[in-house]
Order: sequence, then structure tokens, then C-alpha cells
Amino acid sequence: MLVAAAGLLWGGWLLAGGRLFWVGSPSMGRVAPVGSLVVTRPLPADQPLRLGEVVVFHPGLDVPAVYVHRIEAILPVPGRPTEFRTKGDLNQLPDPWVITRASVVGRPVAIIPAIGWLYRSATWLLFGAAVVAGLSFVLTGGPRRVLLVLGPMLLVAVPAIIDHPFVSGFLYASGQNGNRVVARVVDTGILPVTFTVHGGHPVRAVPGQEVVAIGTTVAHRTVVPVRVAASLPWWGWLLVVAVCLLPLAANAWLSRFAEVAPDVDDPSTSGEAGPGAGGDGGAGEADEEEPAAEAVTDRQPLGRRASRGASRPRSSRPAPARLATEAAGPAPGSRPPGRLTTGAPDHRPMLTVCHCRGSTSRARSTGCASRSRRTNARAAARPTRCATPACRSWW
Repeated sequence: MLVAAAGLLWGGWLLAGGRLFWVGSPSMGRVAPVGSLVVTRPLPADQPLRLGEVVVFHPGLDVPAVYVHRIEAILPVPGRPTEFRTKGDLNQLPDPWVITRASVVGRPVAIIPAIGWLYRSATWLLFGAAVVAGLSFVLTGGPRRVLLVLGPMLLVAVPAIIDHPFVSGFLYASGQNGNRVVARVVDTGILPVTFTVHGGHPVRAVPGQEVVAIGTTVAHRTVVPVRVAASLPWWGWLLVVAVCLLPLAANAWLSRFAEVAPDVDDPSTSGEAGPGAGGDGGAGEADEEEPAAEAVTDRQPLGRRASRGASRPRSSRPAPARLATEAAGPAPGSRPPGRLTTGAPDHRPMLTVCHCRGSTSRARSTGCASRSRRTNARAAARPTRCATPACRSWW
């Protein structure tokens, strides 16, 4: 309901002439830093343009870009529409064009720093989020957990590598006097930075601020490097470390919800145990050959809660049933163990859980759980036998 209401408001605002822009150059300084989101509305017909007002305009057909500059001069022309000359706050010279009222796209209602980077990458973020969400419903177990951890990381890392939104700078002008170098630089990133020219002291700047960095020339080099580094307080660096540790925290949180093999009884053994399972049964009945454990095709990841009896006191734990290996050879007509029908071996971890049954009550024992081993799940090359008939394996 809220999404539908927001969509209606957004559509109505667009139909009324509202537009969104993101700032890609530092010409307006701290008024509109690089990466800012500019929200505009149409200019009313009865409202004049004032000197010093910030406007969003389109210079002409030969210039495809849209600019956010300040009106520097009003040029009335007899018999023609009034013309306006614009200029960026950090530019030393005015723009090489003049505009009219028809060139104005709108007046800025709000200028929001840093949000323009999200607007610029909105297509990538929405498409990537849809792909990750769709695959999360298809994958299960370990692959799904890896997707939920690495997917959001890639969504953020790709725009960060391409656009450099966090730490960046722009060299406006530079000059040299002997071996002394003077550089005018602007912080064009989201974070505060320090600029250091070779042989000089670091100069700190906030987003959109212009500073002058002084250094010395480098022998046998015509280009003087300017180093840009993030400048954060101690709590800012702690916040950066916390953000970098988010994938590890997400992995630990998701591992708590790992799927566990279901602890259910075998349908074929839902009745009472036979004489061979009780204490007074004959030994000949216990040696009868049992069918191989049923193989489940769905892969069941092992979680910590697969052995819930481990936390019980040793005195109250029932005696674990033992696993017995197949002593006799393969049945007539069956394939030898370890041989595949088609394809390559499919090695998967196997868990065998035996439900030990007593004469008066039924208890579940974790001592029957065999360790994970590499086996062929499709051919059931190594059938597992238990001392009790209530055993089941998950591949």
C-alpha cells in the first residue's frame, strides 16, 4: 500500500514537471558538491529570475549537458527576451554562453549531498538486487548463503571501483615558481580528505571545498604528484572497520539458520521392534540382511543442531546403536560398489542417523550418527547397516 502511494506521488510529481539531476562537476563548490542530488521544480511563468539565483538550465542544442550554475549578470536586450549570464562558484571566468528564460529547466528545491551517487547507480543496484533476490529463492544450503553474503558486496563494490565516490579529488589549476608548486584542488568525494603535494604539508578539505596545496618540484619530472587520502577521526575509522566486517557478521548470522537433516522415523519401521531388536531375541534373526538405507536426493547441510543429544548428561543418554559394515558381497545382478552408471562421481557428505528403540519407550541416540565421508550417492555404493532397523541416511 505504501509502495503504491509512493509511486502515485512520484508519478504526479513527474507529470507536474519535477526532475532529478546528479552533480558531476565541482564548479559549484560546497553549494552542490560532486555526487549531490538536485531536486527541481518548474519555474512559474510569473516569477522573474534574480541576480545570484541558482538555476538548472540547458545551454543549447550544441551542448547536451544540463548545468547547475548561478546567475551572474542580467543582460536586457531591446526587442528580444532578457538574457542571463551564468557562472560556477569556483570558476574564475563566466560561462561562454548566455541563456534565456526558455533555457531554464527549473529552480532547485533541494540539493542533497552524496545521494546523487545512488541515483547514478540506481539501474545497476535495482537490477542486481532483483537478480540476487531471484537466485536466493532457487539456491539452497551453502550456495544460497554464499550468494546472500557476496551478492550485496558486489552490488556496492562495482560502482565504488568505477566511480570512486568515497575518496577523490579534482585539480582545478596549478602553477610553478622556481622549484615551488602551487595547486588548486577540490574534494570531489563523500569523505573528508587531505591533499599533499610532493615536498609539502597535507591540507585538509571537506566535500566540495577548494584548498591550495603547496609543494616542490621533482627532479627530472615534469609532473608533480598530488596525494589524496581519507581524513577521518578515530570513530570514523572504527565505523569503516565495522562496515568492512559486515560480511563476516552476515555469514555468522546466516550459519545459525543452516538447514538440518530432518529427525524422523523410517516409515517401514513405525511398528514395534521385532524379537531381534529386543534383549531376548535370537542371534539368528539379528543377522538377517537388512535393506540398504534410502537415499534422499536433496542435499541436507549439516548444522550444529544435528546432534541434539550432545548437551545431555552422559548418565541419561541411552546406549548408542552401533553401525555394522556390509560383510556379504553384492547381491546377484547388482553393480559392484563404487561404480557409476553415467557421469562423473558425485561426492557428497552423508549423514546416517539411527533411532534406537527400547522395549518400553523410544529414545533417539546421536551415537549412531556416522561421520561425513566421500561416497557416491546415486549408486548407493556403500549401503549402511545398523544394529536396529530404524536407520536412515541423507545424502
